[in-house]
Formats: sequence, structure tokens, C-alpha cells
Amino acid sequence: MNDKLIRYSIDVILKFQQPNGAYPACPTMPDYQFCWFRDSSFIAHAMLISGETASAQAFHTWAALTILRYESNARRAMGDFSVGKAPNPHDILRARYTYDGGKGPDEWPEFQLDGLGTWLWALKAFNDADNPLNVDVQRAAHFVADYLTVLWPSPCHDLWEEAGDRVHTYTLAAIYGGLLAAADYLKRPELCTVADNIKTYVMNNMVSSGRFMKSVGNPIVDASLLGLATPYRLVEPDDPLMTATVKQIEADIYAAGFGVHRYRGDVYYGGGAWLLLLAWLGWYDTETGNTERAEKILSDIERQAASNGDLPEQVVPPMLADVSHYDYWVKVRGTIATPLLWSHAMQLITANAVQQSTVKS
Repeated sequence: MNDKLIRYSIDVILKFQQPNGAYPACPTMPDYQFCWFRDSSFIAHAMLISGETASAQAFHTWAALTILRYESNARRAMGDFSVGKAPNPHDILRARYTYDGGKGPDEWPEFQLDGLGTWLWALKAFNDADNPLNVDVQRAAHFVADYLTVLWPSPCHDLWEEAGDRVHTYTLAAIYGGLLAAADYLKRPELCTVADNIKTYVMNNMVSSGRFMKSVGNPIVDASLLGLATPYRLVEPDDPLMTATVKQIEADIYAAGFGVHRYRGDVYYGGGAWLLLLAWLGWYDTETGNTERAEKILSDIERQAASNGDLPEQVVPPMLADVSHYDYWVKVRGTIATPLLWSHAMQLITANAVQQSTVKS
């Protein structure tokens, strides 16, 4: 384990965190100079377990104040959905906001529910570490739990910001994990019933050939399905459905030594291999006793860091899925996002999990 890179990952996150607590997804790519609930909740968790509690606290406060700023509109979206109307896109809580909590360009696929579930999940670990939730955070968490309770069945964009007309397995797992967490620290046992309904829906509609599928109607495997077990616990890591899913991930989209592709057929930057997904696989490995591969995964991540320690969003393996799409995205957005703070966060989370696994053994 490279202690120098671990320290660098902490430092680069602290360096680019905004004074009000917002984390940029990537400080060098214009389209990523926003704060996402999804990315930032994992980043805040990485900061928490790395001993940087003030950083995590600052983000959670930023998130709460941003949510409360748009609460009245979001309640209108809840009302629309409750009577069978599609929520107005101007009313929904967005996936990302500017650093000062403002809205970004309207054309971005903003209706993504997974990040809000992940935020609720991250708050439990923060609270469990003897960090009381302030009044604003508690109020926002209560509202987000209500919001997800109503909207969870709705089609929305997935964590890759695609397929907004589908219901996605990872999204429901993130909501499940978030509601179970909130049921505990908000003392709201009725949220467990909603979570149970979500799990029943997943089991009835999102399983094919003995494993989980990407979304309703799409049977391919997606790397994000790792989240069903780690960390959201919709199923346990050794559940037969989960182990079959991971075997399919290994067969279809694991580029050993480089990263993990998002899914087969991905064309974003040609369908490169993502370092944060590689770290996620290592995190999962620590929960199934495969610490040896998790340690190798950390070495593979370290090997692909830039000379200054920056970790990119993805790397280009020798056999890129689609070179023409790589060139297209470079023209549209520039070179691959580096540093990606979510990549650094996942490296920290996996390194911590390996360390904890080693101590237990």
C-alpha cells in the first residue's frame, strides 16, 4: 500500500474542496466543475474514515443547505408524481449544483435519485462516528427520506447520467441503503417498510439468469451493481445472486491491471476502464475475504497515477472499445478528467478496507 499516494489523495481533496464545503467532481474539466451528491457523498465518507471529519462535516452542511433551498419546489414534484404526473424538471432536486448551490445548465440530465440515497447512507457512518447531525442536516435528511419514499419508483437517469426512461438497479439499491440508514439515525422505522418494498421490486424485476441486471428491460451487467452489496447491503456480499453478478462483471468488463469498464457497449471516451470502479471491486473483495486481489487492485491504481499523484476518471486500455468515440469526447470535453476526486475517494475507501481486513485477520 502506497502511503504517499494515500496522503496525496487526502490532500488533493482538501485542496479543491470549496470554503463552503462543496467538492468539485474535477477541478480541471468545465462540465465537472460542479458538486454532485453522488460523488461527494463517497468523497465525504472517504474523508471521514481518513480522519478529516471537518471536511465531511462541511460537505454535509453544504448538501443540507442546498436541499433546503429547493425544498418547496421539490415538494411540488412529489405532489405531481403522487397523482400520476411526471415531475416538472424545474422542480426536482438536481444531481449536481454549482459550488454556491445554484442550478447548472438545464440541458444536463439532472433527475438522478441515487445520489440522494447515497447521501443518506453516508450520513449514518458520519453520525455513528460520534458526530451529531446539526439541525439543518437533520431537517434536510428527513425531507430527502420523504422525497425518495415518494419518487423511488420513477424512471430517472442512472449514475452514468444515461437512460432516463428506465428504472435502474443501482439507483434502487442506493435508495434502499439510504432509507435503511435514515430509519436508524432519524428514528423512523416506517422507512424500513419502504426499503423492503424496494428490495421486493428489485428481486421481482431486476434478476435474470441467476444474477442482477443493469435495469428493468436491460439484462446486461453493469459495474455499479457492486453497490448492491458494497455498501448498500440490499444483499450480502456472499449472496449467490451477488457472486454470480460479480463473476459476470469479471468476465465481461474487468480489464485486469487497468480498471473496470462501466458496461459492455459503453462509448463514453471510447468505453475506457474506470479506476474508481476498480477500487470498488477491491472494496467488495475485502468483504468476501479476497484481500489478496484487493491489494493487487490498489497496486494497479497506484501504478496508473500521474507523476504528481493525480488519479484520472478512467484509463485507456490497450483494446479500447471504440476509438472513434474517444476522439469525439476529447473534442467535446477535453482530455479525461484528472484529477477526479471520486477516484481518489474510492482509492482511500478501499485502502482503508484492506487495512481493516488485515487487522481483523
